[in-house]
Amino acid sequence: ECEACGVRSVPLAADVSDPDQAMALVERAGAAFPHIDVLVPVAALRPHKNVWEIPVAEWQRVFAINVHATFYLAKALAPGMMARRRGSIVAIGGTASVTSRPYCGHVVSSKHALYGLVKSLALELGPYNVRANLIAVGPIATERRNPEWYPEAGGQPLAVANARRVTPLGRAGTPDEIANVAVLDRKSTRLNS
Repeated sequence: ECEACGVRSVPLAADVSDPDQAMALVERAGAAFPHIDVLVPVAALRPHKNVWEIPVAEWQRVFAINVHATFYLAKALAPGMMARRRGSIVAIGGTASVTSRPYCGHVVSSKHALYGLVKSLALELGPYNVRANLIAVGPIATERRNPEWYPEAGGQPLAVANARRVTPLGRAGTPDEIANVAVLDRKSTRLNS
């Protein structure tokens, strides 16, 4: 799809929760492109369980993917962005980053941690003209892979079922609206927000 839009792309795969694989991924991407200006870490787990039912291994895996992966990738890419005085790190957090949600204490905790990490990155990278933001995504008109987690939606996507009640616009957002928040202005060194 990227190449159909005239954008060169190089598909790479790695377990970004593993620091060695994350670094190897950045190195392989760096070999394909002269520099990397944008990082949008979107890998995430969102299992649903009561806090007392969460196995320790699952707690650790959720943090490894939802928080640690962003740390590893940002750590690898930030020095180049700082040297070029250009870049953007945009984490995807969800509303649980700033509120909460039942039956996913490990997810909510990891998203709170991600929010803290991104705030620290923003303060440390801002003087180098590198931005770091977290998009706290609310209801978006997409399908969930696990609709059984949302019985309150009555068979329709949760975003559609709840959007009128929980969003100021009274509708679910669109994937394009979320993507546009992460756009780096390619015509100048100025970063759009």
